[in-house]
Amino acid sequence: MIRLLLSTLLLLFMAVLPASAQRNVTGMVTDAKGEPLIGVTIYVKNGKHSAVTDLNGKYSVKVDNDNAVLLFRYVGMEPFQTAVKGQSKLDVTMKEQTTQLAETVVVSTGYQRLSRERSTAAFGYVDSTKLTRMMHKDILSALEGQVAGLSMNINPNTGESSPVLRGVGTFSSDVGTNPLIVVDDMATNLTLDEINPYDVESVTVLKDAAAASIYGALAANGVIVVTTKQGKTGKTKVSVNAAVVSSTEAKYDINGDGIVNALDIQGVINVAAATPKS
Repeated sequence: MIRLLLSTLLLLFMAVLPASAQRNVTGMVTDAKGEPLIGVTIYVKNGKHSAVTDLNGKYSVKVDNDNAVLLFRYVGMEPFQTAVKGQSKLDVTMKEQTTQLAETVVVSTGYQRLSRERSTAAFGYVDSTKLTRMMHKDILSALEGQVAGLSMNINPNTGESSPVLRGVGTFSSDVGTNPLIVVDDMATNLTLDEINPYDVESVTVLKDAAAASIYGALAANGVIVVTTKQGKTGKTKVSVNAAVVSSTEAKYDINGDGIVNALDIQGVINVAAATPKS
């Protein structure tokens, strides 16, 4: 009888033990600059539980025992794993994976950064290589022809141009046509002709209604997100963009009398017509 009672108690103890060891581990995931990372996936290695960081980079994941190992994965970051070792709070700092960033297009919405594969919105992306391929006085002229759906509205009186992302039928005289310009995650009142294209790392053009979930009515005409160049670790690199333009003074005074008249102009036309075309 006593032996049966002891066996029953032992079985009950073994059944309760795993449930008592199971608990939650919480923490925060940041990058090297201390900024919270949104959407980091946390797996329990060789376990069945997982979690994802929220808008503040915080997470909570269930572990089965104190020796569980957590694996952290995020696009553009090196995978990181660490043992719980009985801790109930575990903060993690993830490092950039530069080799992967070179192959993966990371799109900035001004609110968070997503890989092209994870973004469900309609957007156009232009990096600094395309922006500075030719000499431009401002980023507005550098973007021309680079993004599908982005056109330039040119004022015939002043020659000034402004970007247009939405169909003209959706505009009103009160709203105008200028899209919202976001620079380094800050909504601004700037225009594109005020931004130096050689200070820009990338430009993301948000073209559909998904931008309204972030910026509300300000996104009525679309959103152009500009990310400027930042300092990077490693050796100092110097890049130079230069253009050489030469011109010659047109000589219309064929007769050499110091006066340009109709005969001189006709002479220039005749010379041009007689010149063989290459």
